[in-house]
Amino acid sequence: MISIGDILLKIDIRARYAPGFNTQHHAMLVCDIQQGHPVVAHMKFTDFAKYTGHLVIEPCPAAKDVVVIHCPLFSEALRAEIAAIAYEAAHNNVLRIEKEFLETEYHEANDYCSLNLSELRKKHEALSHSPTDVLTEKERLISCHDFVLSTIHLACARLSVPIPDGLNLPPKLAWSPLLYASVQADPELEYNVIDRLTPPSTSIIANKPAFFAPQRPQRTTASCFTNQCAIL
Repeated sequence: MISIGDILLKIDIRARYAPGFNTQHHAMLVCDIQQGHPVVAHMKFTDFAKYTGHLVIEPCPAAKDVVVIHCPLFSEALRAEIAAIAYEAAHNNVLRIEKEFLETEYHEANDYCSLNLSELRKKHEALSHSPTDVLTEKERLISCHDFVLSTIHLACARLSVPIPDGLNLPPKLAWSPLLYASVQADPELEYNVIDRLTPPSTSIIANKPAFFAPQRPQRTTASCFTNQCAIL
């Protein structure tokens, strides 16, 4: 069962790819359920010639090996707030994504990949005076995992709800494998790997390009942070 407010991670677990979903690392936020299928908000490349894109809300494309992250402690009010923030951010249309920015962010994240999760959380607590405002009126660059965690952190702050330990990471450093490892270490979070996720109608995503250019498959694990993200 997938719920609003859940996180969907696409990680190359079996080195298998689905049409239209050729990426090793990708994070999405569930903001609605239609016909039993998740509608996701995610940062997506829409101009492949320039490797630029923006926040998109759409039915989750067909995918294999999708990790569903669920927090049973999230109230219906918090889930509704998460969805509302995602929809408002999409309406504002100020969030952007580009390859060069992601390369810089990835290298910055690599500076901390040797830290254990507790040290990374300490860094987050030391630096976070207020959650990132994904509803800002100023155009800014943001990655898929940064958007997902920033939205959840903002919703928790608005409703004065503690951030689950497994999600309490610096948003821009929480690349999917690291986020997955953090979730696995938190007993209050649930996660499940769905072998195949298919929209109720394939016409929903017909003729849509892949999120990222096809890459040569490489096997990675949830605890591995040394493999380059497929977008780089």
